Amino acid sequence: MPSNKKMKNKEKLAEKITNELLSLLEIKAKGLATSDAANNIRVNIESEDPGILIGYHGETLRAIQTIIGLIVFRKVGEWLRIIVDVGNYREEREVKLGELARRSAERARFLAKAVVMPRMPPDDRRMIHLAVSKIEGVFSESVGEGQQRRVVIKPEEENTKESLVNESLGQ
Repeated sequence: MPSNKKMKNKEKLAEKITNELLSLLEIKAKGLATSDAANNIRVNIESEDPGILIGYHGETLRAIQTIIGLIVFRKVGEWLRIIVDVGNYREEREVKLGELARRSAERARFLAKAVVMPRMPPDDRRMIHLAVSKIEGVFSESVGEGQQRRVVIKPEEENTKESLVNESLGQ
């Protein structure tokens, strides 16, 4: 686990890179970096026009996060989880995805069959998986490749049936 001083230096670096990137993009905004208990660096950007930084369904925000993460990696030589947020977009998105996961899980249980969710980026799929893991009677898995990757929520009975079939086939 990195020392507090080393983590503070990484926070400052991420903050500096964020503000330089925003300046190069000629966007009036300011980034502030902190770290959490899991040593993720969280960069919160304050802007009068958050929409331009968020983009369609958070695509621009994910791109900014990727760029900052790559630059930090090149500077410190280790991968750090960088989480960029603008105007609490990520928190609000997490709540919406949690509600979508809950409704889909209820549907999967009620219908006793798998519910296939729409395509979504990795960070959204992760939020769905985390939300589903807290719901009894269902489980989730990702299926598909690349941009077509989706989350499928299934009732537990289906998981049990698959296990029994695999056991009987000697798999």
